[in-house]
Amino acid sequence: MLYAVGVSVGAGIFVLVGRIAGLAGQFAPLAFVAAGAIVAFTAFTFAEFASRLPRAAGEAAYVDAGFRRRALTRTVGLTVAAAAVISSAAIVNGGRAYVQQLTAAPEWLIELAIVAIMMAIAVWGVTQSMIAMGVVTILEIGTLVWVIVVAFASNAVPDMPATPVAAGDGMLPGMFSAVLLAVFAFIGFESAVNMAEEVRRPTRAIPIALLLSLAIVAALYAAVSVAALRVASPPELAATEAPLAFVYRRATGGSGAVLDGLAVFATINGVLAQMIMVSRLLFGMARDGFLPAPLAYVWPRTRTPLTATVLTAAVVLLLALAAPIEPLARLTSLMLLLVFATVNAALLKIKLRRDPAGAGVFVVPAWVPAAGIVSSLVPVGWEIWRLTH
Repeated sequence: MLYAVGVSVGAGIFVLVGRIAGLAGQFAPLAFVAAGAIVAFTAFTFAEFASRLPRAAGEAAYVDAGFRRRALTRTVGLTVAAAAVISSAAIVNGGRAYVQQLTAAPEWLIELAIVAIMMAIAVWGVTQSMIAMGVVTILEIGTLVWVIVVAFASNAVPDMPATPVAAGDGMLPGMFSAVLLAVFAFIGFESAVNMAEEVRRPTRAIPIALLLSLAIVAALYAAVSVAALRVASPPELAATEAPLAFVYRRATGGSGAVLDGLAVFATINGVLAQMIMVSRLLFGMARDGFLPAPLAYVWPRTRTPLTATVLTAAVVLLLALAAPIEPLARLTSLMLLLVFATVNAALLKIKLRRDPAGAGVFVVPAWVPAAGIVSSLVPVGWEIWRLTH
């Protein structure tokens, strides 16, 4: 559960809450709630699949079980890996924005240091990685709760007038754009399924972790966005790369250096989680013959997939250096929503074939993956329409 929360709570709330407020205005909390509802159906689908097939290849294994087409399985697996790498690059950018509140080091050096440190921890070992992630996840949850309490206790008010949506947008376009961006803030809960082979009793543990993590993240995001809007206007939040630090300074009048430091750990925690997930996904696909065999190499000393981890870190760094956070976040959301629709379709097909679930498997009704297909494709269709009109 801490893994799933840790990979979700990061740049999505520490950085993108400002961009989402700029698009949705005072309705930013509603954008987070809508994004949570969109991914909720898929969370239940992943919970059943993780219980049916506790495999490291995650989404690729699920699609293979449903459609039994190797080309589609490979495509889905690589799409998930690509989306996670792009997401990690976005998170590196988010972490760098908070580091720059504390130091004048150049951007490239900060991003290189973040990726190198996270790669070293990922290679060190899964137990050490999980301990590090668990500790930092507790810190980041505590940081968000701290910001919420400070904002609600403060007498500070926004300096600029409230606006319902960003200038130039209608209410509906602004909200839809905000919801798609907010989906990025939830992405990561599904990554926990790729750890199934390193979890005791995955049939029980993974479904519970997925659903609990989604509920915790949704509650945190809604509360943080409401708290932020109490002391800062949407244009003010949209204008800063470190919105929660801005909220803290506005609410307390202090420097916020401690919060900046905590925010750095919180954002880059997601990089570690995604590196671990992608390396396991590549390892699982290589072991199953979908990718080149060297990616299945496990370093005997640490029992971690070394080649896959190093490759993942290298691509994350290149993307982080090349692109800003918002386009990376939008691209990640679109790619994973398409994957979510495909995974939902795979479970629906299994149910229509009446494949036996097995004893002790977490089972959802057939309408859940059907609703997951629709809820995943609607935001994709909206974004395509927006980009073409």
